[in-house]
Amino acid sequence: MHQTTVRFGPDLWQAMERECARLGVSAAQYLREAALARLAYTGGRAGFPAYELALARAEAGGDLAESRRALIRPRRVVRPDHRAAATETMTDSSAVVAQSRQARAQAREVRRHSAELRTAERVRG
Repeated sequence: MHQTTVRFGPDLWQAMERECARLGVSAAQYLREAALARLAYTGGRAGFPAYELALARAEAGGDLAESRRALIRPRRVVRPDHRAAATETMTDSSAVVAQSRQARAQAREVRRHSAELRTAERVRG
C-alpha cells in the first residue's frame, strides 16, 4: 500500500470531518473510498472494459456470483486480462472495506473500555 500526504484548506477539512463523523469512518477511509469512486466513474465514462465486472456486481446488488453470471452475457466482450484486473480491483476494495469494518469495531471497543474506566473512576471518586 502507498502512503501520501494531502493538504486541505480549513473549510474543506471541517466539511470532510463532519461527513466522516456522520458516516462513522476515518478521514483516510473516506479518502480511499472517494478515490476509488472517482477512478470507477472515470473508467466507466471512458468505457474501460476492466470496469465491467464491477458494474455487473453493482447491478447485481453486490452479489459476486450474480455479477459473474451477468458477465457471461455482457453487452461487449470482456478480455480475460481485463477481467483479472477487475477482479483484483474488487479484491483490493473488499480488503479496504474489511479494514474499515475492523477499524470501526476497534474504535467501538476503545470507546466502550473508556466508558468503563470513567464509570469505575466515578465509583472510586
